[in-house]
Amino acid sequence: MTYDPVDDVISILDDNWSSSVTKPNIIKAYDIRAVDLRRGDYVIVGQVSEADDYVGVPLEFRRTAVVSIMLKTKTSRDRAREMAEEVRRILRDKDVWRDNGYLMMRLTRAVDMTDRERKVYTIVFDAMLQRLETV
Repeated sequence: MTYDPVDDVISILDDNWSSSVTKPNIIKAYDIRAVDLRRGDYVIVGQVSEADDYVGVPLEFRRTAVVSIMLKTKTSRDRAREMAEEVRRILRDKDVWRDNGYLMMRLTRAVDMTDRERKVYTIVFDAMLQRLETV
């Protein structure tokens, strides 16, 4: 099976979303044409970059991927913040990322990109994921 950090993040968010927070549609950025905010809120996940660092013998590499997680809603800024806090809660949970084979998952940046004229509330996270691979 081919490794795709975007699929992993989508799966992790999907499987660990709290029942106390209404679950949005969680999709790949490659399916961006599917976004219709009249049908609900969205979490859109896409890959930004990837790098391999040599660790040691036997041929071990630390693979680092940076993934963009965009949250979009027309409901309210409070709803956007509620989704953002749920994403934070999930990716900060060490058991979640260790159970999925990662050394680390870390949110490195969050940017509020709300369009006030259209009332589309958007928060974008960059998340760094690292896993160890043996060749």
